[in-house]
Parts: sequence; C-alpha cells; structure tokens
Amino acid sequence: MIRNGLLVTVLMFAGAADLAGQAGVIRGRVVRADGPVALSDAEVVLTGSGAATRTDALGQFQFREVVPGQVEIAVRRPGFATALAVVRVDPFVATEVQILLEPIAARLDPVVTSATRDARSLADVAAAVSVADSSAINRGATVGLHEPLRMMPGVQVASRYGTDDVNIGIRGSAARARQAVRGVAVLMDGVPVTEPDGVGRLDMIELAAARQVEVVRGPASALHAGSPGGVVNIVSRTGRDSPGLNVRAQRGAFGFYKYDGRAGALLAGGRGSAFGSGSYTSVEGYRAHSDATVVRGQVALDYSPDATTRLTFETVASRLDSRLPGSLSQADFDTTPRAAALVATTAGTGRGGTRYRVGSRVEKRTGTAAADMYFFYGGRTLDFPIPSQIVDLNLHRLQGGGRFHSARVAALPLSASLGFDYDEVFGTDQRWANVAGSRGALSDDGRFELPGIGTFAQAVWQTSAAITTTAGLRYDRVTYRFASETPGRTPRGQISFAQTSPRMAAVWRPDLATSLYASVGRGIEVPAIGELSASPGAPIRSVRPKSLWNYEVGARRAAGNRLLVEGAAFLAHVRGEFVPATVNGVSIPENASRSRNTGVELGITALATRSLDLGASYTFLDMRLQEYRTVMLTADGARVEVDFSGKRMPAVPRHRITGEARIRAHHRLSVDAQVEWQGLVYVETSNARQGVWYVQAAPGAAVQQVPFRAVAPRTLAHVNASFRAGSGALFGRVENLFGTRHAGNVVANELSGRFYDPGSPASASIGFSLGAR
Repeated sequence: MIRNGLLVTVLMFAGAADLAGQAGVIRGRVVRADGPVALSDAEVVLTGSGAATRTDALGQFQFREVVPGQVEIAVRRPGFATALAVVRVDPFVATEVQILLEPIAARLDPVVTSATRDARSLADVAAAVSVADSSAINRGATVGLHEPLRMMPGVQVASRYGTDDVNIGIRGSAARARQAVRGVAVLMDGVPVTEPDGVGRLDMIELAAARQVEVVRGPASALHAGSPGGVVNIVSRTGRDSPGLNVRAQRGAFGFYKYDGRAGALLAGGRGSAFGSGSYTSVEGYRAHSDATVVRGQVALDYSPDATTRLTFETVASRLDSRLPGSLSQADFDTTPRAAALVATTAGTGRGGTRYRVGSRVEKRTGTAAADMYFFYGGRTLDFPIPSQIVDLNLHRLQGGGRFHSARVAALPLSASLGFDYDEVFGTDQRWANVAGSRGALSDDGRFELPGIGTFAQAVWQTSAAITTTAGLRYDRVTYRFASETPGRTPRGQISFAQTSPRMAAVWRPDLATSLYASVGRGIEVPAIGELSASPGAPIRSVRPKSLWNYEVGARRAAGNRLLVEGAAFLAHVRGEFVPATVNGVSIPENASRSRNTGVELGITALATRSLDLGASYTFLDMRLQEYRTVMLTADGARVEVDFSGKRMPAVPRHRITGEARIRAHHRLSVDAQVEWQGLVYVETSNARQGVWYVQAAPGAAVQQVPFRAVAPRTLAHVNASFRAGSGALFGRVENLFGTRHAGNVVANELSGRFYDPGSPASASIGFSLGAR
C-alpha cells in the first residue's frame, strides 16, 4: 500500500523469530529512493500504538513486542516526503522491511560517489562538490561538458571550437590545457579516463548517455590519483534507471547536426539490466578549418546472482575526425576572428583517431564488509598533424584495481577502506616531418610505456552523532620509459615521479539542514609525456611535477527544502606550479619555485516557486607566483632573465559570476536562461593590459613585434527551451544570445603571440526526441 503517491518498496521475508510470548518483531532499514544510501536519524512510528524509534547510522531500526497482524509504519525525515508502509506481523517469524524515502527536492541533496567511491549524501562529504543531474544535462544539446558545468562555482569551462573539445578548469587548472584536460581527474563511472600522465581526452564521453555529472573541487580525496584541481565523474545511465527507448535528432547553425539514441531494459526478472547508446555528431564549425565528426557507442550489462553480488560488463568506443584552426594574434582576432591561423591551414593541423575500452567489475557485499574490483583493456590511435611534425600513435591501455571496505571496525563507529589502482599506457610513437600537411621524412620511430600505480587507505570515524572525521593516505608512482630505433636519437630514456599524499577532514552537522567541513590535503600533478620529451628519442626535459598542500573550509545550509546555500574558501601552497608556454602547438611549461592560490566559491540554489528555480554562483581565484624567474626575448634579440615573482597566473580570471533561471511556464513548456560573466584575463605572465610580444623565428633572425592585450571582461547569455507532448519533446537552444565577440580560450605565453581562440558567435539549434517504454 502506497499513500500520497510516494515511492515505498516493502520487502518481507522469513527470518529467525525473536519473540516474547506471542508478540512479533519488526526489523527494517530506511534508504534513499534515488540511490542505495542509508538514512540515519529518520523517525519511525507505528501509527496504531504510537511506538517510535529512530534509525541508526546504517539506517536500521527495530521494534519488539509488536502485536501480530497488520501494522502501519510511518517514516519521516527532513528533506524527504513522509512514507507510509503496511506490513503483516507474524508471531513466529521476524518481519523484515525496507522503506525508500523520496527526496522532496533532490537537487538540494543529491547522492554523489566521486569523493568517496561510495554512494553518499552530498551533505556528508567533506569537499566542495557540485552535481549536474539528468535534467541539467538534457537542457543542452549534449555536445560537450561545457553545457552542464559552466554554471558551477570554481569551474572555468568552454568549448574550444563549438565541439566536444572542451577546456575544463577547476581552481585554475585550465591555464596550460591546450588540447586536453589537465590537472583534473576525469572519470567515467569511477574508472579513470585521464591517463597516468594526467592527460584527459573526452572523445568517449557521450553526454546523452549520462545520468549525472559530479564535480569535486580541489584535492578532496585520497582515493583518486592525479587530481590536484579536482575530479569530474560522468555517471552513465543503466537499464535500471533508463528503461525503454529514446531517440533524438538536432540541427543547428554552422553545419551542426547530431543524432543519438539509447535503449535500456531489465533482465532475468529484475536481477539484471542492459543498456546501449549510440550517437553521430558533425559540425562544420564557426571558424574555417574547424569541422569535426565524432561517432560513439556504449553498451553496459549488469547481473546480480544474489542480493550481495553484482557483476557488470561495459564497453565504450569512439571515432573522431577533426581539423584544428589554431589560435590567433590580436590583429587577426580583431579583424578576422572566424578565419583559421595561416600555420594551421598550411600544416593541415587536426586530430583523428579511435578510442575504446572494454572491461568488467565485480562488487560483493557481506554483512558490513564490501569489496569491488575492476579490470579494463583499451586502446587508442592518433593521427595528429601539428605545425612542426605529424604524430602517429598506436597505444594500448591496461587498467585494474580493487577496494576493500568495512563499515564497522572492531565494533567501533569506524569504517575503513583499502585499495589499489594500476594503469598503464604503452605502444608505438612515430613522428614525420610535416611538409605542407603531408608526411615527409620519418624523424623518430619509437615507443613508450607509461605505468602508474597507486595505493590508498582511508578511515572514517563517527566521532559523535554530529561529527565525522576522515583520515586518508595515498601513494602514487608514475614511470615514463622511452625507446627509439632511429639513428642519432637517444635509444633509451626513463624517469619516475612518486609522492605520498595525506588528507584529513571533518564534517560537523549541527542539525539535519546544516553541514560544515574542514580539510587539509596534498595533491600532485605530473607532467604530460609530451611535455617531458618532444618524441621517444628526444632528450628528457627538466620539467618536474607540481605538488600542493590545500587548506579548506566549507559549509552548506538547506532552508525549508526550498533553498541551498553553499560556500568554500581555500588556500593552497604550491611547489613547481606549471607556468604555461606553447611552442608550435605543443605545451612546454616551466616550473615556478613557489606560488600561492587563494579562492572563495559561493553557490545558491532556490526552488523559488512551483514553476521557478533560480541558481547563482560567484568564484574568486587569485593564483599568485611567489617565486618565478624565466628568460624572455627583448626587442634587440637578446635573451634576459626576468623576475615575475608576485604576478598572477595568466589565462585564469580572478572573478567569475553565473546566474540561471529555470521557468516551467506550463507543465509541458520549460525555459532555461543562463548568464555568465568573467573578469579580466591576462594572456602572458607579465600581467600587462596591453603590450608588445617579441618573436624570433630562428636564432639570428629579425625580431618581430606582435601587439597584444589582455582579454577584457565579458558577459555571455544562453537560452534553452523544451516543449513536451506525451513521450516526445521539441527543444531548442541559443548559445551566446547577443553575439558577444569574445575569446573562448586563452593560449597563454604562445611563442608567436597567437594568444586567442575566438569563442562562438550567436548560434541556434533545434531538435526533437521520441521515447517509448
């Protein structure tokens, strides 16, 4: 029996009787309806007798001396709708019941897994976390991660060319990201997409097949490697949460079109499920030489042979073919922003290749203990023409790991996790001279191996009913091995980096609506393999890892199930900060001796009325180089050492504000309006608002003077709308509604003075979807 439309699942089965005379016993557990998370401190009442109790830390409750017969149970907890369940109590066996509580406003307290590797309420996580649920994902065109992430505090994100090639920055990590995500661990269902050297490509990620995107800001967890900036975890749909069929088609400006579909179903009487998705996306691009096509496919199967075991099989693959227009000088940005850089068209710059991975997981629960293991095999090919050479990679990847977790240690209010991760990329790496976009002489024929291993341990102590403390430790080691068969090249090279990263945190919940946390932790970011060596037989450069200590406090407060206010403040002391520099399209950063990052992140979500949701965020980030000297070219061709101590990191805005209004004008019609503003952005390390950049094509050549200026503050507005009718929907979007000319990304300290990637002008798209169950 279910009342008031609330979701209640009642499971009854026989157990050993625990009787007093002819009385019965009820044992139960209360969990969230939107995820397998136990709910503590829920009030449980037998409505007939008035007997009451509360759930413990595991969500469990028990009533003894219950009169046999039909009994009604009421469960209440702030933030959730009251649930009523009816069970029949037998005097000879214990009655077992599980009750699911439906969140009243799920966006205020979603279930997240990124920071802890366990499903957990956001209010119980000692980190700055933001979540984009399926409704936020589906409001956009599902082209790239910039759509659901750009409204989040602490996140700087933009599509480079209006495609899925997205630059993601968390707390300044995007400063040197040229053609990939850096300083952020990108995960897909908890398994790293980011490779051991910290490079993350997004080719395999299909947003239309995602149920949720979770963003953890800062080195918040001892359980993930390569994440000083944070973690982005894409949680895929399954046949359990997305049964039936759905297809979508979209067309838009600049030759954009996308077709995607998905299907899900329960199997074996609900003990298993299957899910599959596929998509085709093509765009001509708003700039010359920026067309791209990507095809993706994904299949997932899961099966539970019993209540304590779950087996999962997953495979995902993608094929990308794109051309890259390159960045522009200030003069070209001002006059011909939609043109490609001359060097890009001459060299035929682009990126093409395939990616895939296939693997399985095993999860086992026994009492308060749990274990899960995963193994994946994958690979990728890459055809990558850049101005100086053409890169051809054929790589393989092995990933595996395990985690062992106990919810109770020695009958204490203590849980513990131990685990390991292994990740290795290896394969061939060939380089040809780029002769007007065609392969010239073979310049290097080699291979590389990139194994990474990490071990971690973490303990969580329920210090009191309101306070939880966490202590964790992670050890990571990454090794780079190079080999070349080309005469005159270095035949062998190897270097390793290792670090132990501790973390401590505490969460205080003075009441059910308030959560405060404090944390201190260490993070490491290693250089990309291409930043260490130009090719397999080239010398190893002197660049070294970046490490930091992060000190952070934060708070969340929910008011009346209608309002969530959250904030975080942090201070990071950094050694070896990567100061960006780009030469011929390749990132070649330098290490600063010391730097300091300070920041404040604020966010608010308000369910203002039944038809209006509001959201806003503010980010302050000051990335300050405390000790950094480098050599610069002067007007007369001399190279002199310059002290940039005290300067701010280029390519990172100091202030950023976002706002969003979601209007449901009718039960079928919804409109979403977004505004994002960011402050001044410097394009080079001297922090000049305008100036001259000196360029010398070769030693002894004439010095050219290239004018530049900092990127001015700008405001962008976007609108999404949808109209639903039955199982179908019509939807549309407008990006950059007012056509603001802006630099979407900054290529800081680019050797030839081409600092600017023009952002998209106004563009619109429309589409439709059809579904069936």
